[in-house]
Amino acid sequence: MTVTPHGALTRKWIVVRDPSSVALMRRRISAKLTAWDLGLAPDADDDVRLIVSELVTNAVRYDTSNVPVLTVGLVVAPSRGELYVEVLDGTPPEPAPNSRSRSDSDGQPSEGGRGLILVAMLATRWGIEPTETGKRVWATIALPQAPGLAERVREQLRARMRASAPCPRVRALTQTA
Repeated sequence: MTVTPHGALTRKWIVVRDPSSVALMRRRISAKLTAWDLGLAPDADDDVRLIVSELVTNAVRYDTSNVPVLTVGLVVAPSRGELYVEVLDGTPPEPAPNSRSRSDSDGQPSEGGRGLILVAMLATRWGIEPTETGKRVWATIALPQAPGLAERVREQLRARMRASAPCPRVRALTQTA
């Protein structure tokens, strides 16, 4: 997603390219989704965490670059009716796996290679795109058609704007006699 839609909630994290980042990102994503109060069904919340887990795992396991960090992004766009997750790493894109890739001798998918197949099954859409420094692997999940979701997102954005706005300094007026 190169352009963030108007009225979208966004969050980005930069994490160390290390296996411990997988569990860390599951917790952070879950906490952020809870804080945003999107009204996701428990299975949709689980799907988002599993997708993030798979994308971060792949980036940690297969990134051969010298870049020691990953960027993980989360975008909630009610105007598009979707939640978008992305992981950016330093390795150039490779062809996307299909159900016949990385098979064991008995024809079953090997342990490595199921992650993006799971992502494809759970996501509404997903893809791999080249970036200037490597690649972006992304997936979208449909947001629930919950009443008031767009208004809750707008209120979250307003609260964020109020919190980041500078406070004007007020000087006490003194009367001179």
